[in-house]
Amino acid sequence: KMDAGFADQCGLSVTCKSRKALELYNTVIELFISQTEEFVSSLKNILELDPDFVLARCLLVTQACLRAGRYALSDEAISSELDILKKSYDTVLEREKRHIDAVIAYRKRDIPKAT
Repeated sequence: KMDAGFADQCGLSVTCKSRKALELYNTVIELFISQTEEFVSSLKNILELDPDFVLARCLLVTQACLRAGRYALSDEAISSELDILKKSYDTVLEREKRHIDAVIAYRKRDIPKAT
């Protein structure tokens, strides 16, 4: 399993290798909630710092499913991101597994399971 040596802004453990990536992720959550479009480029920066940061990848897929236009990912790109998440499943925290499960369910439009 990956080391869960960091905690997010709520104090919950996360699987992340880069403190900088986690700091950016906390900022991106605030941007996402406030609907600031800067969060997409910030998410990509986070994944460049730590490609294995599961929560950041889950958020990227979620925003792609929610948005259209220039911020949307192609179906192929979303599928690729989901494949990466599925491969990491056995190495992450239970909390992160629930996020992966929710993103997969949301992509399938299974809203009750996604929430």
